[in-house]
Amino acid sequence: MRAPGFFSVLLVAALIAALPAAATGQAAGGGPAANLWFAAPSFDARGGFEQLFVTDADPGSALTASIAGTSEVDDLGSVMFRDLSPGHYIVATSGTVNWGVEVGSAEGSTPEHSFYDDQEINEGFTYVETRDGTTLSAYVVLPGPVEDGPYPTVVDYSGYNPSDPFSGLGGGFDATPLCGSLPTLCKAPAQPGSQLAGLFGYATVGVNVRGTGCSGGAYDFFETMQVLDGFDVIEAVAAQPWVKDHEVGMVGLSYPGISQLFVAQSNPPSLGAITPLSVYGDTAILAPGGLLNTGFATSWADQVLRNAESCGTGWVRRAIDEGDAQCDANQQLRGQNVDATAKARSQPFCTDEVAAPLDTREFAGDIEAAVFLTSAFQDE
Repeated sequence: MRAPGFFSVLLVAALIAALPAAATGQAAGGGPAANLWFAAPSFDARGGFEQLFVTDADPGSALTASIAGTSEVDDLGSVMFRDLSPGHYIVATSGTVNWGVEVGSAEGSTPEHSFYDDQEINEGFTYVETRDGTTLSAYVVLPGPVEDGPYPTVVDYSGYNPSDPFSGLGGGFDATPLCGSLPTLCKAPAQPGSQLAGLFGYATVGVNVRGTGCSGGAYDFFETMQVLDGFDVIEAVAAQPWVKDHEVGMVGLSYPGISQLFVAQSNPPSLGAITPLSVYGDTAILAPGGLLNTGFATSWADQVLRNAESCGTGWVRRAIDEGDAQCDANQQLRGQNVDATAKARSQPFCTDEVAAPLDTREFAGDIEAAVFLTSAFQDE
Protein backbone atom coordinates (compact mmCIF):
# COMPACT_ATOMS: atom_id res chain seq x y z
CA MET A 1 0.00 0.00 0.00
CA ARG A 2 1.21 3.51 -0.84
CA ALA A 3 1.51 6.03 1.97
CA PRO A 4 2.19 9.47 0.45
CA GLY A 5 1.39 11.47 3.56
CA PHE A 6 -1.14 14.21 4.27
CA PHE A 7 -2.05 17.11 2.05
CA SER A 8 -5.12 18.97 0.81
CA VAL A 9 -7.36 18.29 -2.14
CA LEU A 10 -9.88 20.84 -3.33
CA LEU A 11 -13.14 19.65 -4.76
CA VAL A 12 -14.47 22.19 -7.23
CA ALA A 13 -18.21 22.05 -7.87
CA ALA A 14 -18.68 23.14 -11.46
CA LEU A 15 -20.62 21.86 -14.41
CA ILE A 16 -18.03 21.16 -17.08
CA ALA A 17 -20.35 22.30 -19.86
CA ALA A 18 -20.63 25.70 -18.22
CA LEU A 19 -16.88 26.37 -18.30
CA PRO A 20 -15.03 27.91 -21.24
CA ALA A 21 -13.21 25.43 -23.43
CA ALA A 22 -9.89 27.16 -22.73
CA ALA A 23 -10.40 26.76 -18.99
CA THR A 24 -11.28 23.09 -19.12
CA GLY A 25 -8.68 22.08 -21.67
CA GLN A 26 -11.42 20.73 -23.97
CA ALA A 27 -12.18 21.63 -27.54
CA ALA A 28 -15.34 23.63 -28.14
CA GLY A 29 -17.06 20.56 -29.53
CA GLY A 30 -16.36 18.59 -26.34
CA GLY A 31 -13.40 16.60 -27.60
CA PRO A 32 -10.01 16.45 -25.85
CA ALA A 33 -7.55 19.29 -26.26
CA ALA A 34 -4.26 20.26 -24.71
CA ASN A 35 -4.67 21.21 -21.06
CA LEU A 36 -3.87 24.91 -21.07
CA TRP A 37 -3.49 25.49 -17.34
CA PHE A 38 -2.83 22.28 -15.49
CA ALA A 39 -1.07 18.97 -15.86
CA ALA A 40 -2.95 15.70 -16.11
CA PRO A 41 -4.17 14.47 -12.72
CA SER A 42 -1.62 12.76 -10.51
CA PHE A 43 -4.40 10.89 -8.71
CA ASP A 44 -7.42 8.76 -9.52
CA ALA A 45 -10.86 10.33 -8.94
CA ARG A 46 -14.02 8.33 -9.37
CA GLY A 47 -17.64 9.34 -8.90
CA GLY A 48 -20.17 7.12 -7.20
CA PHE A 49 -23.73 7.81 -6.14
CA GLU A 50 -23.78 10.97 -4.02
CA GLN A 51 -20.12 10.20 -3.27
CA LEU A 52 -16.73 10.86 -4.85
CA PHE A 53 -13.56 8.86 -4.23
CA VAL A 54 -9.95 9.99 -4.66
CA THR A 55 -7.14 7.42 -4.49
CA ASP A 56 -3.48 7.20 -5.50
CA ALA A 57 -3.01 10.90 -4.73
CA ASP A 58 0.41 12.60 -4.69
CA PRO A 59 1.39 15.30 -2.20
CA GLY A 60 1.15 18.91 -3.34
CA SER A 61 -0.39 22.31 -2.78
CA ALA A 62 -4.05 23.00 -3.41
CA LEU A 63 -5.49 24.85 -6.38
CA THR A 64 -7.17 28.08 -5.41
CA ALA A 65 -10.69 28.16 -6.90
CA SER A 66 -14.30 28.38 -5.94
CA ILE A 67 -14.86 25.13 -4.09
CA ALA A 68 -17.60 22.87 -2.82
CA GLY A 69 -15.35 21.50 -0.10
CA THR A 70 -11.83 20.75 0.96
CA SER A 71 -10.55 17.68 2.67
CA GLU A 72 -7.20 16.35 3.78
CA VAL A 73 -6.02 13.25 1.99
CA ASP A 74 -5.15 10.49 4.45
CA ASP A 75 -1.92 8.53 4.77
CA LEU A 76 -3.21 5.89 2.35
CA GLY A 77 -3.39 8.56 -0.35
CA SER A 78 -7.17 8.74 -0.37
CA VAL A 79 -10.09 10.98 0.46
CA MET A 80 -13.87 10.77 0.09
CA PHE A 81 -16.55 13.40 -0.37
CA ARG A 82 -20.00 12.31 0.81
CA ASP A 83 -23.54 13.64 0.47
CA LEU A 84 -22.86 15.34 -2.85
CA SER A 85 -25.50 16.59 -5.24
CA PRO A 86 -25.51 14.74 -8.57
CA GLY A 87 -23.53 16.43 -11.34
CA HIS A 88 -20.05 17.02 -12.75
CA TYR A 89 -17.18 17.77 -10.40
CA ILE A 90 -13.61 19.00 -10.80
CA VAL A 91 -10.95 17.68 -8.46
CA ALA A 92 -7.61 19.50 -8.27
CA THR A 93 -4.46 19.50 -6.22
CA SER A 94 -0.93 20.79 -6.65
CA GLY A 95 -1.43 22.02 -10.20
CA THR A 96 -3.03 18.84 -11.51
CA VAL A 97 -6.72 18.53 -12.35
CA ASN A 98 -9.36 15.93 -13.15
CA TRP A 99 -11.97 17.94 -15.01
CA GLY A 100 -14.86 15.53 -15.40
CA VAL A 101 -15.90 13.35 -12.47
CA GLU A 102 -19.56 12.40 -12.66
CA VAL A 103 -21.52 11.91 -9.42
CA GLY A 104 -24.86 10.17 -9.81
CA SER A 105 -28.07 10.10 -7.82
CA ALA A 106 -28.80 7.06 -5.66
CA GLU A 107 -32.44 7.32 -6.65
CA GLY A 108 -33.07 5.56 -9.93
CA SER A 109 -29.55 4.13 -10.07
CA THR A 110 -30.52 0.45 -10.44
CA PRO A 111 -28.57 -1.03 -13.37
CA GLU A 112 -30.02 -3.04 -16.21
CA HIS A 113 -30.38 -6.68 -15.18
CA SER A 114 -27.63 -7.65 -17.60
CA PHE A 115 -25.21 -6.07 -15.10
CA TYR A 116 -26.07 -8.90 -12.70
CA ASP A 117 -26.46 -11.63 -15.33
CA ASP A 118 -22.95 -10.98 -16.61
CA GLN A 119 -21.30 -11.57 -13.24
CA GLU A 120 -19.86 -15.02 -12.62
CA ILE A 121 -19.81 -15.94 -8.94
CA ASN A 122 -18.26 -19.31 -8.22
CA GLU A 123 -17.81 -21.38 -5.08
CA GLY A 124 -15.06 -20.28 -2.72
CA PHE A 125 -13.64 -16.82 -2.09
CA THR A 126 -14.69 -14.31 -4.72
CA TYR A 127 -15.91 -10.76 -5.34
CA VAL A 128 -19.26 -9.23 -6.28
CA GLU A 129 -19.29 -5.99 -8.26
CA THR A 130 -21.70 -3.23 -7.26
CA ARG A 131 -23.21 -0.48 -9.39
CA ASP A 132 -20.50 2.11 -8.65
CA GLY A 133 -17.70 -0.32 -9.52
CA THR A 134 -16.81 -1.20 -5.92
CA THR A 135 -16.12 -4.89 -5.34
CA LEU A 136 -17.33 -6.67 -2.21
CA SER A 137 -15.57 -9.78 -0.90
CA ALA A 138 -17.72 -12.91 -0.73
CA TYR A 139 -17.35 -16.51 0.38
CA VAL A 140 -19.60 -19.04 -1.36
CA VAL A 141 -20.22 -22.52 0.06
CA LEU A 142 -22.33 -25.09 -1.79
CA PRO A 143 -23.85 -28.02 0.12
CA GLY A 144 -22.77 -30.42 -2.62
CA PRO A 145 -21.20 -30.55 -6.09
CA VAL A 146 -22.25 -27.69 -8.35
CA GLU A 147 -23.55 -30.19 -10.90
CA ASP A 148 -26.04 -31.49 -8.31
CA GLY A 149 -27.58 -28.04 -8.00
CA PRO A 150 -29.32 -25.72 -8.24
CA TYR A 151 -29.54 -25.18 -4.49
CA PRO A 152 -31.72 -23.01 -2.26
CA THR A 153 -29.48 -20.09 -1.39
CA VAL A 154 -29.12 -17.52 1.40
CA VAL A 155 -26.95 -14.41 1.81
CA ASP A 156 -25.25 -13.30 5.06
CA TYR A 157 -24.35 -9.58 4.77
CA SER A 158 -22.55 -7.57 7.46
CA GLY A 159 -19.37 -5.83 8.57
CA TYR A 160 -18.19 -8.80 10.62
CA ASN A 161 -16.31 -11.58 8.77
CA PRO A 162 -18.95 -13.33 6.61
CA SER A 163 -16.55 -13.56 3.65
CA ASP A 164 -13.65 -14.94 5.70
CA PRO A 165 -12.59 -18.11 3.85
CA PHE A 166 -10.22 -19.29 6.58
CA SER A 167 -12.24 -19.42 9.82
CA GLY A 168 -14.50 -22.42 9.36
CA LEU A 169 -16.07 -23.80 12.50
CA GLY A 170 -13.02 -22.96 14.60
CA GLY A 171 -12.18 -24.35 18.02
CA GLY A 172 -9.92 -27.03 16.62
CA PHE A 173 -12.95 -29.02 15.41
CA ASP A 174 -11.97 -31.64 12.86
CA ALA A 175 -14.95 -32.22 10.58
CA THR A 176 -13.16 -34.52 8.15
CA PRO A 177 -15.05 -37.71 9.17
CA LEU A 178 -18.36 -35.93 8.47
CA CYS A 179 -17.48 -34.32 5.16
CA GLY A 180 -19.01 -37.08 3.10
CA SER A 181 -22.50 -36.60 4.48
CA LEU A 182 -22.20 -32.92 5.41
CA PRO A 183 -19.80 -31.30 2.89
CA THR A 184 -20.45 -27.83 4.31
CA LEU A 185 -18.51 -28.74 7.46
CA CYS A 186 -15.21 -28.98 5.59
CA LYS A 187 -15.52 -25.55 3.98
CA ALA A 188 -17.71 -23.96 6.61
CA PRO A 189 -18.65 -20.28 6.46
CA ALA A 190 -17.55 -18.07 9.35
CA GLN A 191 -20.94 -16.85 10.57
CA PRO A 192 -23.34 -19.09 12.56
CA GLY A 193 -26.41 -18.21 10.48
CA SER A 194 -24.69 -19.45 7.35
CA GLN A 195 -23.28 -22.51 9.13
CA LEU A 196 -26.77 -23.61 10.18
CA ALA A 197 -28.22 -22.92 6.74
CA GLY A 198 -25.45 -24.93 5.11
CA LEU A 199 -26.19 -27.93 7.30
CA PHE A 200 -29.81 -27.80 6.13
CA GLY A 201 -28.78 -28.01 2.49
CA TYR A 202 -28.58 -24.35 1.55
CA ALA A 203 -25.89 -22.71 -0.51
CA THR A 204 -24.54 -19.78 1.50
CA VAL A 205 -22.97 -16.51 0.36
CA GLY A 206 -21.23 -14.43 3.03
CA VAL A 207 -20.56 -10.85 1.92
CA ASN A 208 -18.69 -8.07 3.74
CA VAL A 209 -20.26 -4.61 3.49
CA ARG A 210 -18.13 -1.96 1.84
CA GLY A 211 -15.19 -0.72 3.86
CA THR A 212 -14.81 -4.00 5.80
CA GLY A 213 -13.01 -7.28 5.23
CA CYS A 214 -11.61 -7.46 1.71
CA SER A 215 -14.40 -5.27 0.32
CA GLY A 216 -13.64 -1.96 -1.34
CA GLY A 217 -15.09 1.44 -0.56
CA ALA A 218 -15.47 3.07 2.83
CA TYR A 219 -17.76 2.15 5.74
CA ASP A 220 -20.51 4.22 7.31
CA PHE A 221 -23.17 3.05 9.76
CA PHE A 222 -26.06 1.71 7.60
CA GLU A 223 -25.58 4.35 4.93
CA THR A 224 -27.49 4.44 1.64
CA MET A 225 -24.67 2.77 -0.29
CA GLN A 226 -24.90 -0.30 1.95
CA VAL A 227 -28.55 -0.63 0.93
CA LEU A 228 -27.76 -0.24 -2.77
CA ASP A 229 -24.88 -2.71 -2.45
CA GLY A 230 -27.16 -5.20 -0.73
CA PHE A 231 -29.64 -4.94 -3.59
CA ASP A 232 -26.82 -5.58 -6.06
CA VAL A 233 -25.55 -8.58 -4.08
CA ILE A 234 -29.00 -10.19 -3.99
CA GLU A 235 -29.54 -9.76 -7.72
CA ALA A 236 -26.04 -10.84 -8.73
CA VAL A 237 -26.19 -13.97 -6.55
CA ALA A 238 -29.71 -14.87 -7.67
CA ALA A 239 -28.60 -14.71 -11.32
CA GLN A 240 -26.14 -17.59 -10.81
CA PRO A 241 -27.00 -20.98 -12.38
CA TRP A 242 -26.45 -22.82 -9.07
CA VAL A 243 -29.22 -20.82 -7.33
CA LYS A 244 -32.57 -22.60 -7.19
CA ASP A 245 -35.40 -20.66 -8.86
CA HIS A 246 -33.05 -17.67 -9.09
CA GLU A 247 -34.39 -16.47 -5.77
CA VAL A 248 -32.48 -16.04 -2.50
CA GLY A 249 -33.12 -15.42 1.19
CA MET A 250 -31.05 -13.74 3.90
CA VAL A 251 -29.89 -15.03 7.29
CA GLY A 252 -28.14 -13.58 10.29
CA LEU A 253 -28.28 -12.61 13.95
CA SER A 254 -27.88 -9.07 15.31
CA TYR A 255 -25.65 -7.07 12.90
CA PRO A 256 -26.37 -9.33 9.89
CA GLY A 257 -29.97 -9.45 11.08
CA ILE A 258 -30.33 -5.67 11.07
CA SER A 259 -28.61 -5.52 7.66
CA GLN A 260 -31.38 -7.69 6.26
CA LEU A 261 -34.02 -5.11 7.13
CA PHE A 262 -32.06 -2.32 5.48
CA VAL A 263 -31.49 -4.34 2.31
CA ALA A 264 -35.05 -5.63 2.17
CA GLN A 265 -36.49 -2.11 2.21
CA SER A 266 -35.06 -1.67 -1.30
CA ASN A 267 -37.12 -4.71 -2.41
CA PRO A 268 -34.69 -6.56 -4.70
CA PRO A 269 -36.91 -8.54 -7.09
CA SER A 270 -35.03 -11.79 -6.39
CA LEU A 271 -35.27 -11.57 -2.57
CA GLY A 272 -37.78 -14.18 -1.42
CA ALA A 273 -37.51 -14.00 2.38
CA ILE A 274 -35.46 -12.62 5.26
CA THR A 275 -34.87 -13.95 8.79
CA PRO A 276 -33.70 -10.96 10.87
CA LEU A 277 -32.93 -12.23 14.37
CA SER A 278 -32.12 -10.18 17.45
CA VAL A 279 -32.70 -6.77 15.92
CA TYR A 280 -33.78 -3.37 17.22
CA GLY A 281 -36.40 -0.86 16.14
CA ASP A 282 -34.71 2.48 16.76
CA THR A 283 -31.01 3.28 16.97
CA ALA A 284 -30.58 6.94 15.93
CA ILE A 285 -26.83 6.36 15.51
CA LEU A 286 -26.29 4.22 18.62
CA ALA A 287 -28.79 6.27 20.65
CA PRO A 288 -32.11 4.38 21.00
CA GLY A 289 -34.83 6.83 21.91
CA GLY A 290 -32.24 9.62 21.76
CA LEU A 291 -30.14 8.31 24.67
CA LEU A 292 -26.60 7.38 23.69
CA ASN A 293 -25.96 3.75 24.62
CA THR A 294 -22.47 4.11 26.09
CA GLY A 295 -22.43 0.47 27.13
CA PHE A 296 -22.66 -2.16 24.44
CA ALA A 297 -23.56 0.02 21.43
CA THR A 298 -20.55 2.33 21.45
CA SER A 299 -18.09 -0.44 22.30
CA TRP A 300 -19.58 -2.52 19.48
CA ALA A 301 -19.24 0.35 17.00
CA ASP A 302 -15.64 0.95 18.08
CA GLN A 303 -14.78 -2.72 17.58
CA VAL A 304 -16.35 -2.80 14.11
CA LEU A 305 -14.32 0.28 13.16
CA ARG A 306 -11.07 -1.23 14.47
CA ASN A 307 -11.65 -4.44 12.52
CA ALA A 308 -12.38 -2.40 9.40
CA GLU A 309 -9.04 -0.57 9.48
CA SER A 310 -6.67 -1.29 6.62
CA CYS A 311 -5.58 -4.93 7.12
CA GLY A 312 -7.33 -4.72 10.49
CA THR A 313 -7.98 -8.45 10.89
CA GLY A 314 -5.82 -11.53 10.57
CA TRP A 315 -7.81 -13.11 7.77
CA VAL A 316 -7.51 -9.97 5.60
CA ARG A 317 -3.75 -9.84 6.18
CA ARG A 318 -3.53 -13.53 5.30
CA ALA A 319 -5.49 -13.04 2.07
CA ILE A 320 -3.15 -10.22 1.03
CA ASP A 321 -0.04 -12.15 2.06
CA GLU A 322 -1.24 -15.05 -0.09
CA GLY A 323 -1.39 -12.78 -3.13
CA ASP A 324 -4.91 -11.34 -3.25
CA ALA A 325 -4.20 -8.10 -5.11
CA GLN A 326 -7.89 -7.14 -5.15
CA CYS A 327 -8.12 -7.32 -1.37
CA ASP A 328 -4.96 -5.23 -1.11
CA ALA A 329 -6.29 -2.56 -3.49
CA ASN A 330 -9.62 -2.53 -1.65
CA GLN A 331 -7.92 -1.28 1.52
CA GLN A 332 -7.18 2.13 -0.02
CA LEU A 333 -10.25 3.93 1.30
CA ARG A 334 -10.14 2.53 4.85
CA GLY A 335 -8.90 5.83 6.23
CA GLN A 336 -12.25 7.28 5.12
CA ASN A 337 -14.37 4.91 7.25
CA VAL A 338 -16.79 6.89 9.42
CA ASP A 339 -16.41 6.69 13.21
CA ALA A 340 -19.99 5.95 14.27
CA THR A 341 -19.32 6.69 17.96
CA ALA A 342 -17.81 10.09 17.20
CA LYS A 343 -20.69 10.80 14.85
CA ALA A 344 -23.19 9.89 17.58
CA ARG A 345 -21.47 12.13 20.13
CA SER A 346 -21.52 15.01 17.66
CA GLN A 347 -25.33 14.92 17.51
CA PRO A 348 -26.70 16.76 20.58
CA PHE A 349 -30.35 16.23 19.63
CA CYS A 350 -32.35 13.29 18.32
CA THR A 351 -33.91 15.02 15.31
CA ASP A 352 -35.86 13.31 12.54
CA GLU A 353 -33.01 14.11 10.16
CA VAL A 354 -30.63 12.11 12.33
CA ALA A 355 -32.90 9.36 13.59
CA ALA A 356 -35.44 8.55 10.87
CA PRO A 357 -33.04 7.03 8.27
CA LEU A 358 -31.81 4.55 10.91
CA ASP A 359 -35.22 3.79 12.46
CA THR A 360 -36.32 0.45 11.06
CA ARG A 361 -39.91 1.19 12.11
CA GLU A 362 -39.97 3.96 9.51
CA PHE A 363 -39.48 1.57 6.58
CA ALA A 364 -40.47 -1.90 7.83
CA GLY A 365 -43.87 -1.53 6.19
CA ASP A 366 -42.23 -1.12 2.78
CA ILE A 367 -40.63 -4.59 2.86
CA GLU A 368 -42.28 -6.95 0.38
CA ALA A 369 -40.28 -10.13 1.06
CA ALA A 370 -41.54 -12.69 3.55
CA VAL A 371 -40.19 -11.92 7.05
CA PHE A 372 -39.42 -14.09 10.08
CA LEU A 373 -38.25 -11.69 12.79
CA THR A 374 -37.27 -11.99 16.41
CA SER A 375 -36.50 -8.88 18.39
CA ALA A 376 -36.15 -7.32 21.80
CA PHE A 377 -35.91 -3.88 23.37
CA GLN A 378 -32.22 -3.66 22.41
CA ASP A 379 -30.47 -6.44 20.49
CA GLU A 380 -30.48 -9.63 22.58
